[in-house]
Amino acid sequence: FYLNLSSYNGNFVIYYFNISDIVNKSKLSGKTKIKVDTTSPEITNLTYWINENHVLFRMIVKENNFMSVQYMDAGAVYPRWNILCTSLSNKNQCIRRILFENGGHNVTIRALDKAGNSVYQDINFTIT
Repeated sequence: FYLNLSSYNGNFVIYYFNISDIVNKSKLSGKTKIKVDTTSPEITNLTYWINENHVLFRMIVKENNFMSVQYMDAGAVYPRWNILCTSLSNKNQCIRRILFENGGHNVTIRALDKAGNSVYQDINFTIT
């Protein structure tokens, strides 16, 4: 099921389930308190430097419920999401150096939070 909780963003809600069977027996689940997060992370100051076949990525990620920053190279033989950062350094920075093969690269960067919200940025570069 889907429940739009956007009007509760930043607040706590308590949820539970009441399950009934065909003979009208029911059971109430335990109550769970969660903080609602419907806001996507924000990537700012995304920069990258190429040094031979290494690329140094640096960005600032604004997100209180941070989970990870990942990248996918669309030009890879088997494109998949790879981890850039699972924690942020001082001042919410994600800094990581990645090795790339020669050629053109179409890279998508995504920041995720623990609530499943995400944001994407694309960059293109060539390794010679």
